[in-house]
Amino acid sequence: MADRPVSRRTGHGGRWTREVCGHPVVIGALLTAVGAVVWVTVFPRVGTDLSAAMARAGWASRYPRAAYLFSWYGGFHPAGYSLLAPYLLALTGVRPAMAAAAVISSVLLSSLLVRHRVPRPRAAAVWVAIALWTELSAGRAPFTRGLAAGLGCVVAADVSRRRPVGPLTAAAALALLTCLLSPVAALFLCVVAAAFAVAGRWAGAVAVAVPAVVPLGAMAAFSDGGTQPFLTQNWLPPLIAAAGWCCSSRAAGRWSVSARSSTASASCSRSRCPA
Repeated sequence: MADRPVSRRTGHGGRWTREVCGHPVVIGALLTAVGAVVWVTVFPRVGTDLSAAMARAGWASRYPRAAYLFSWYGGFHPAGYSLLAPYLLALTGVRPAMAAAAVISSVLLSSLLVRHRVPRPRAAAVWVAIALWTELSAGRAPFTRGLAAGLGCVVAADVSRRRPVGPLTAAAALALLTCLLSPVAALFLCVVAAAFAVAGRWAGAVAVAVPAVVPLGAMAAFSDGGTQPFLTQNWLPPLIAAAGWCCSSRAAGRWSVSARSSTASASCSRSRCPA
């Protein structure tokens, strides 16, 4: 039997497979897909925000021309929740749409991590998958789909330096789609636009901010109001996490300075330089 040809690039067939499977984008996508399959097949089909998404998708499927939903608590305007999500979820199904959006978000966010060469990208990709698992378990269907569109907007704006017209046009279109799917996701895009502005990339900031913000005014006119109570268990964990991050950053900074000093001292002693 003839030997299997060996690629010059990889040296062995198995090496190429290991490189692909070990890529952060592949790791994040596979882990997110596994979590999505478990969520679809094992987790309850009601509860959390999933019940609201399924109720609104069912309403959009049965009464696509209706302007108001009366069967969900006190009723709501579609424009006060999401202009597109109920209708798209009615077409594709709530749970499959959320699972697909989570995998797409994982691919896009992991590719951004690789593009910007973050430290330990594989660990970061695993963390991305875990974060998206929690998003699925919370059942936030409009935000999950808006997150995928928003990350696509960020990727398009991020690659707009060499060829600005096409990517910025795509970024603007995806920013508008993000707002139509989830106003909350559109607000997070405003943070991205502010980062572009601070970096001096004004074209990217405008392309992201304007399409993401303009529809919010019209949607705010149909807001149903209401309040969201924030108790101790809501604000205390973020404060603890922020304090831990600050302490770990300071400790890492001191360790880095100490390591550099030790390396310099060792080099100086080896070269017998005067004190």
